Amino acid sequence: IKRNTSDGVEMNVASTTNIFFANRVFSNGTMGFRFAVGAGSNNRLIRNVIYRNGPDGIVFLDGKRNSILNNDVYGHTIRGIRVYAAASSNYFFNNALLSNGSVGFSNAGLGAVFSNNISFGHTRNVTNTAGIFAAGDNITANPLFSNATAGNFRLSGPNPVSPAVDSGTTNGL
Repeated sequence: IKRNTSDGVEMNVASTTNIFFANRVFSNGTMGFRFAVGAGSNNRLIRNVIYRNGPDGIVFLDGKRNSILNNDVYGHTIRGIRVYAAASSNYFFNNALLSNGSVGFSNAGLGAVFSNNISFGHTRNVTNTAGIFAAGDNITANPLFSNATAGNFRLSGPNPVSPAVDSGTTNGL
């Protein structure tokens, strides 16, 4: 999904249980994925590669109980993932957020869970203005990918060993 003048993918309806799996979303004008007002719940973004889409990679203006799992998000000018206050109880696990300008993960939504992610190469890795936010076991050190700028997110090794080796969590995928 590439080179749209606006978003790569925009969900604008109260739709539930959609799955966005294994897409390459890049070089779009504003955002890679945008979950707009009334975007619904229980949607899943799984194993997508989202890169160089204007200011933000993934944006949640609204929606709840969505799961963002095992995505690579890199090269945006401002944020990798942005969650607005109207979006609540969303889950972010095992994502790699790299070199996204100002912030890797920006949260204003209540009940967000941001865990077992890699966030590296931004001015700030995580910002939270919601007050209620769970974050744990995230890696903020250089993950030592083989060649992230070329889209190769394999972990380097054996010397040096990436801090991401054996650091994820099982999420049923």
